[in-house]
Amino acid sequence: MPDEIPAGVQDDEREREEKKDERGVASGEWRAAKDERGVASGEGMTNDEGRASGAMAMTIRVRPKFVFMFTSRLFQRSCHRLRLGDGLESLFQSRDDDWEVFAFTPTGGQLYPSYDWSILTTLAWVNNNTAMCVAHEHGRRAVSLAKVDANKLASADEQELDEMATGIATDAYVRFLDGVNFDVETPTPSATSALSTNYVRLIEKTSRLLKSWSPDGDAQISVDVAWSPGGIDGRWYANSKLVEVADVVFIMAYDMQSQNMQSRCVAGANSPYELVRHGLAQWIALTGNETARNKLVLGLPWYGYKYPCVWLGGTTYDPSSPPLCSLKSVPFRGASCSDAAGAQLGLAEIVSLSQMSNASKIRVDASSRSPAFEVQNTQIWFDSATSLALKVQLARAFGLRGVGMWHVDALQGLSDKEMAAMWNALAADSNDVQVKK
Repeated sequence: MPDEIPAGVQDDEREREEKKDERGVASGEWRAAKDERGVASGEGMTNDEGRASGAMAMTIRVRPKFVFMFTSRLFQRSCHRLRLGDGLESLFQSRDDDWEVFAFTPTGGQLYPSYDWSILTTLAWVNNNTAMCVAHEHGRRAVSLAKVDANKLASADEQELDEMATGIATDAYVRFLDGVNFDVETPTPSATSALSTNYVRLIEKTSRLLKSWSPDGDAQISVDVAWSPGGIDGRWYANSKLVEVADVVFIMAYDMQSQNMQSRCVAGANSPYELVRHGLAQWIALTGNETARNKLVLGLPWYGYKYPCVWLGGTTYDPSSPPLCSLKSVPFRGASCSDAAGAQLGLAEIVSLSQMSNASKIRVDASSRSPAFEVQNTQIWFDSATSLALKVQLARAFGLRGVGMWHVDALQGLSDKEMAAMWNALAADSNDVQVKK
């Protein structure tokens, strides 16, 4: 596949002229696809700039062989800092961060004024032009979501893979984004399956293209993986190859009750500390060298679960821990018990529930190091700034590239002080907490 700028954005060596942009800008219509547990996959985000199809566009020569097409209205409203004659360095953000904080935005970045840009380093799933520009104003990366149909990917031939990669790379390129995030979570039976093999090849092809178009090859390619490389939820991908072809590997250390294999079906932590530690140890063993380890980012939850208890009472081995909450059995991918028995809650709603007059006190589970409380016959498990900071220190102790969260828009409704505590937890000093690897 030639490493060329695709038709429509390549330099045709003509003088600058105004012409109609028949493609317009991506509408970014929200097409949230729900997975089989009812959780939005985020395969599309709204764009507050709306559709500008047919608007006058500028042809801007920023380097030989590089011509960007974007509407004059967008140029004036969104990226006033990008002037005619600016080089690509003003569009693709080249950073060498000591500590990565990787954030997902299912709204496409619409809530960007509430983000802590002093801590955030990469904002993923951006589909908002103003958010992109604000990220660049702060020297931060803004990256897109690769929209991939797993069924088509599994059956794709070489030409179709080339077309997919070109489409994904072009989408990021023409929107001045700094990279692409891949998030395919469809089950696959083995690392040699057609889906697994083609997934690696698609990421590799996209990476090669986008890096060839960016200055110094500094476009960032990231891939989301399960909390353990051991086939979680039936996802037996070629994980070592994914680490090899990606720049950032986002380890999703949440929804860890998706396949609850305990002898009894009871509510538990969304991101239990010891299980997180175990999963990281497995990823470290798989990567095997410092270069690969420096790609790993520990993903943590900024949300919790509310579980309706069939029976609530008794005690665990530690009387200071939350009481046992017996759950209705809801199978998921071969497990008879799963977090599908509960519902996800944002932190603002969790805080509100914890302040109700009939809410129990918040107890920290000794095993998972996660807080929980009860309201009537429900039990709510979540992560506080304190429990998150423990896992952040774990990431530092393992020598990871950084941490991140799903998702950055989940803090809406919290006070400024509560928001600041959650952000600061991700940037905590590694000397604050002693951890065991």
